[in-house]
Amino acid sequence: GWGPHRSLQDGLNNPLESRVPQSLNPFGTGSKAGWVSVRTHRDIVGEVKTVTGLQTGGWWFVSIAVEQEINEAALKAGPTVGIDLAVVNAIATSGGEMFDLPRVSAQE
Repeated sequence: GWGPHRSLQDGLNNPLESRVPQSLNPFGTGSKAGWVSVRTHRDIVGEVKTVTGLQTGGWWFVSIAVEQEINEAALKAGPTVGIDLAVVNAIATSGGEMFDLPRVSAQE
């Protein structure tokens, strides 16, 4: 379960005083949780699509999924290599290279 709303209101010990507005609250805009204090690991860039909150071990974790524009020129800067993790060969690249993983014998 999500646990009591008061745990979310108490915040996440945020030294940077970052706050997620009520509209991004994982409990919905009608929630009594109000503002949610968060510790951000990086800037939130792009349009916020979903916010998911989870309480585990007495801590709250909030995941924010965003949609943002991608610079197509940056994607085409180098050669593209595809990697297939298959059954016959452990790894097969788009360049035709095949790699096997080391096998462990019954004696080892």
